[in-house]
Amino acid sequence: MNRVAILWNPVNQSAQLYLDQAKSAARTLGIQLQVLEVRQPANFERAFTAMSRERAGALLVIEDGMFILQRTRIVDLAAKAHLPAMYTLREHIEVGGLAFYGPSMPTTFGVPPRTSIRS
Repeated sequence: MNRVAILWNPVNQSAQLYLDQAKSAARTLGIQLQVLEVRQPANFERAFTAMSRERAGALLVIEDGMFILQRTRIVDLAAKAHLPAMYTLREHIEVGGLAFYGPSMPTTFGVPPRTSIRS
């Protein structure tokens, strides 16, 4: 794999830090990035069409509030495109996403993780 698509929302100012780090890592690893902006839900299909057209080998979804709300849709589009996807939030995995690296949103805001007690 030498090409990774990145889905991000440039309206989210904190996403720029993630993108900068991904660009730095890609340079070090010799990987080409395909950066795709999605500012509203209507742009998802266009972004996934571009990923397929450019033959991305994988997908990284950068954390964004809209992406959390649209997580099932994003996971479904990645599966339909046969793209292994890495997410920055656990919530994407809970709806069928492949892998994540990062915190869950409740934990980030101090909500303890759900536990099950078995008797």
